Amino acid sequence: MGGGHQSGPETQSKIDFEVRKLVDEAYVGAKKILKKHKSDLKRLAEGLLEYETLTGDEITKVIEGKSLDRDGDGESYPDENGPPSLTAVPKAGKFKRPGEGKLSPQS
Repeated sequence: MGGGHQSGPETQSKIDFEVRKLVDEAYVGAKKILKKHKSDLKRLAEGLLEYETLTGDEITKVIEGKSLDRDGDGESYPDENGPPSLTAVPKAGKFKRPGEGKLSPQS
């Protein structure tokens, strides 16, 4: 029972073809979804790069192009009624290489 049942080469070829077809169709569908939501995904990626973690509400705001009020001042800089903007998520500062900082070693 449950032993390794061997199918013939013709049957295996048909199975392989159907599996490949399913995988290819799923790939095309996934690509369509990603392309359709490309701008949302870009805003989400920028938000995650800036803040590292986001709550569900913050994810929704970022995707809608709204800014996050993490410093608690109540300020939300982009127009929240306007169209989503990639600038709603502030950019991180320029990456500094080791040795480019302003601090000197202590003696």
